[in-house]
Order: sequence, then C-alpha cells, then structure tokens
Amino acid sequence: GVRYNDLVMMMRAIRPDLFRSVRLPVLVETTGTLTAGQTVPDWHGRWGMAPNVDICLEVDSEAVAELFVTTLCGWTP
Repeated sequence: GVRYNDLVMMMRAIRPDLFRSVRLPVLVETTGTLTAGQTVPDWHGRWGMAPNVDICLEVDSEAVAELFVTTLCGWTP
C-alpha cells in the first residue's frame, strides 16, 4: 500500500520549494548487530564519497497538506 512518506515524496516532486534538504553520501549498514539495514549519512564529509542521497531536513507541512488536497483530490479550501 501507499505510505505517508510516499505521498510526501510525490509532493516534493511537484513542489520542491516546500522542502529544505541537503545532499549527502549515505550508505546502508549491513554488518551492525543493532544497526543492520539502517541508512547512515556522512554528515561531516569524512568518507570522501560523492553525495548520493537527498536528505529532507524541513517541510512546510501546511502547504504540503493543502497541495495534496487541491492536486490529488480536486478540492480548493
């Protein structure tokens, strides 16, 4: 099924100006006992890798909710 994060990312594709993000290198932890499967970003640029993921830091949630309603449901408040 559709998850809320999928809907939010569709909104980001339509209106990226409603989101603040940063592009960073990110790896998936595959060997950790407690962290297996987690994504790990290089916040400090220590890995020497090129950025490969956009990480969303902030969202204008009110504007995204209105965009969702008006775009996908055809309703105008």
